[in-house]
Amino acid sequence: MSTLLEQARSQSKLILDFDEEDLFAELGAAVERTCADPEAESQVESLLTESVDFDAMQSLGKKLFRRVSGQFHQLVCDGDKDDEEDRNKILSALKLGDRTEIVAVVTVVLVGSLGLSGVTATLITTIVTVHGY
Repeated sequence: MSTLLEQARSQSKLILDFDEEDLFAELGAAVERTCADPEAESQVESLLTESVDFDAMQSLGKKLFRRVSGQFHQLVCDGDKDDEEDRNKILSALKLGDRTEIVAVVTVVLVGSLGLSGVTATLITTIVTVHGY
């Protein structure tokens, strides 16, 4: 069984080159899969091979992203002492230079601090760090 960090590394390699619209759609699909079966281990899957409503998944992904990105911003930018350790992990990760490693480390922090699923955190971290949201 692989660790969350290993899973995040593996999944981030698959999605680092996705454009932001595909990432939002993948995020929506991940949320929908998790809602349908909370016990299922989610993996990033290409929507191009699935018969889903791309626009609906993209809309759902953007909606979730808007909600979570505020919490992500607060975690990194606010001076709350309770978040200091997580904030330092994120800021240290951003100095690594390797996009895969940045996404993997920040994913682990988001899972632990915001309670997101691994795939959801990986997608959100990729959108934030790679596409500059």
